[in-house]
Amino acid sequence: MNLKNFSLDKVFKFRHKNNSKKVVTLNRSKIKIMLKKFFIVFIPLFIILLISLYFISPLSKISSIKIIGNENISNQYIKNKSGIHLGDSIFKIIGKNKMLNSKLTDDNLQIKDANFKLFGINKLKIYIKQYQTIGYNSDKNNRAYPILASGKELNTPIDNPNTDKLPYLVNFKNDNQRKYIVKEMNKLPSYIRNNIRVISFYPTDIFPDGLHIYMRDGNKVYVLISNFKNKMPYYHSIASKLKVKSIINLEVGAYSYPHNSK
Repeated sequence: MNLKNFSLDKVFKFRHKNNSKKVVTLNRSKIKIMLKKFFIVFIPLFIILLISLYFISPLSKISSIKIIGNENISNQYIKNKSGIHLGDSIFKIIGKNKMLNSKLTDDNLQIKDANFKLFGINKLKIYIKQYQTIGYNSDKNNRAYPILASGKELNTPIDNPNTDKLPYLVNFKNDNQRKYIVKEMNKLPSYIRNNIRVISFYPTDIFPDGLHIYMRDGNKVYVLISNFKNKMPYYHSIASKLKVKSIINLEVGAYSYPHNSK
């Protein structure tokens, strides 16, 4: 070994350099550990803080309510029955559409469906689908009670029934029979359906499910609930061949005769 070239200064410098590298490496490791611990604690706290601020901010409150499709049901009624008002938390809506829909459909026969949707951050739209009025029933005082497409009758009479276009369905004692006739009447072509002025339940000993139907063109139809579906679609072809206003009997077979001839 050549001692001439050996220097203590070189040894100290080499050791100092190695120790410095170790210190830097240790410091970096400690910083990473400290940062990791910091983020593990800070991030959840930060998220909780943001959520808390959101809950108390106006952004979490319903800022507007628009109701669409309620033809003859007031906006205030829908708001009151659903329990949703301006300023309420949007969390009264989120995930609760089915419950809110039931609140309205269970309380009002006219409402077929209600859909609550949030737009933007906190704007609410309520989409209402109603059962259409397809006719009327009348009481002994000739007050008109709307009958809906569901076959159900409203308990409140209306003052100005649309009798120029919608028929009366009267004297039905069985709601299921009326619902069936409503359903089948809605399937008829419009030129037959719109020609019906009155459908009266008219049972006899021979035909306990008899119907008398008064048409707007002046004809009268005798038919049964049990064959209404199959026979009423032929009304137009039969009536178009008549020369005078007649009674068309569809109870058994099909034949016609002028009024007052029997």
